[in-house]
Amino acid sequence: MKRRDFLQLVGRAGGAGAVYQTMTAMGVLHRPLNEPLDLTGNGKGKKVLILGAGLAGMSAAYELRKLGYDCKILEARGRPGGRCHSIRRGTVETETDGATQTCNFDPGLYFNAGPMRVPADHLTTLNYCKEFDLALEAFLNVNENAYYHTADPKFQSLGGGKLRHREAKADMFGYTDELMAKATSEGALDKELSKDDRDALMQFFGSDGWLGPPIQPKTTDDLNKPRTGVYGPNMRRGFSVLPGGGDNPGKLSTPVDRHTLFQSKVFFGFGYEQYIDFQMTMLQLAGGTDRLAYAFSERLGKVITYSAPIQEIRNDGSGVRVVYKGAGGAAREEKADFCICTIPFSVLKSISNDFTAPAKAAIDKIGSQYAVTGKMGMQFKRRFWEEDDRIFGGVTLTDQAMTQIVYPSTGFQSKKGVLTGYYNYDQQAEEFAKLSPQDRIKRALAEGSKIHPQYDAEFESGISVAWHKTPYSLGGWANWSDEQRKNEYALLLKPQGATYFCGEHMSYVGSWMAGAFESSHETLKQLHARASSG
Repeated sequence: MKRRDFLQLVGRAGGAGAVYQTMTAMGVLHRPLNEPLDLTGNGKGKKVLILGAGLAGMSAAYELRKLGYDCKILEARGRPGGRCHSIRRGTVETETDGATQTCNFDPGLYFNAGPMRVPADHLTTLNYCKEFDLALEAFLNVNENAYYHTADPKFQSLGGGKLRHREAKADMFGYTDELMAKATSEGALDKELSKDDRDALMQFFGSDGWLGPPIQPKTTDDLNKPRTGVYGPNMRRGFSVLPGGGDNPGKLSTPVDRHTLFQSKVFFGFGYEQYIDFQMTMLQLAGGTDRLAYAFSERLGKVITYSAPIQEIRNDGSGVRVVYKGAGGAAREEKADFCICTIPFSVLKSISNDFTAPAKAAIDKIGSQYAVTGKMGMQFKRRFWEEDDRIFGGVTLTDQAMTQIVYPSTGFQSKKGVLTGYYNYDQQAEEFAKLSPQDRIKRALAEGSKIHPQYDAEFESGISVAWHKTPYSLGGWANWSDEQRKNEYALLLKPQGATYFCGEHMSYVGSWMAGAFESSHETLKQLHARASSG
């Protein structure tokens, strides 16, 4: 008996799930998580219609075509990539309310309006970058010279409301370790620890908090002196006067008052860089994240039909039928054996379909809670953050509505540069989105000037994106509660007739490019198993 005939029998008896498990056991499907997709077999004679030319849709077509499937992608926009979008000179952005902006950046400068970084463990993304020979650069997500900032007037004694990351961390950990060392030495942990453990812990507090009498180190031996006691100026916190040649040892900076530091709650920013997906080393695509999207589109060519928004999705006994708006606005129709729908639920919930009532309810629920998020790219005539503040890459966090400034991790010491003037979420993003594009720039300048007074004098041009007001996206990414993962998510993992749902929203790596790829690969395994069963 041929393998295909055997799989057809398994499919008739147990359905696509049984075929999938059987193909895995037979070695036809063998792909550990995060490794390149490795499907075998032949999809010739089967047509797959893919809705959306984002990373999920294009990677699906790219992989299916390797197996001989006939693929066609319908994309509502006039470009590939979806939310994987970089903005350059001449890019036009129009929002749902008609507000339109045109990018006026200098040639060669760009802004990643969507994803901008790749964690080191997102191997599916890295694998495609390697396969397409796309250059990668380090993305400096962590920079100890960047700032934690508060606009609260009570804390302007904190260097105008801002502390370098290294200053804030050194002070917070130093004072905390001092208090812990004091409590431990006074017996507070005697019931919990042996004498040897207490001694080891005291050594840790001394080292971690740089505890000891304030010293001005002049030799390596000074740096290695035992540290017990109080927190004070230290090499971890840094200098107020940098050391130099001759008789210039420099001067260590003075820690912030403990009470002021604690009440500023600056420590809430510490966890940002400790989350697994934000830990160094992170990477970025040289020249813009959309290089990855265009690498797919260049290989797919005429497989993609642009400016083709979907109007209707119908399953029938022989496959699927999709109605879309073609050139000139005329309704057109495509039929296929299978459909992979990568349209965000925020958009799909308004498209006519014949899905089951529970599936429609699930799509409507999740589609109504997509992330409200926005970004702005700002070009400055001088890279003052490098020249004046010695910040090369990294992120400044603030309690203002702008939320953060992301400094470019490329083009160091060149004349001009584009930084991310804000990247915010939820209420803060909504505040900016309600403004006109020009007023968003004014507010970004006003808030940014509290951190970098050079803003007004050096600013040249800016462009913003409000993803929840961007046609065919209507949100940054899908949000799921744990309960919704058990119910709505589990339901939508299963196809509706011949239609499969796919995209970052159908993964546990939501909001990342890897989520699109992981979802695509899982969908392809299911679809290929089903197609192989006859």
